[in-house]
Amino acid sequence: DGPWKFYTENGQLYNEINYKDGKKNGLQAVYFPDGNLKSVENFLNNKKDGIQKYTTQVRVLIHV
Repeated sequence: DGPWKFYTENGQLYNEINYKDGKKNGLQAVYFPDGNLKSVENFLNNKKDGIQKYTTQVRVLIHV
């Protein structure tokens, strides 16, 4: 439980998420290979919850 960070083989951060009771809870941030933010999703008990935000590589923000 707690915050987890996942890295590529070359050490680049690509995912940050918090776990509670072994389930995704809270914000998950996913990054492009260049380190820029790709998406932010909120989870509650391992299910997406609320507004999800995604960007494209040309940095267009998309709300779902």
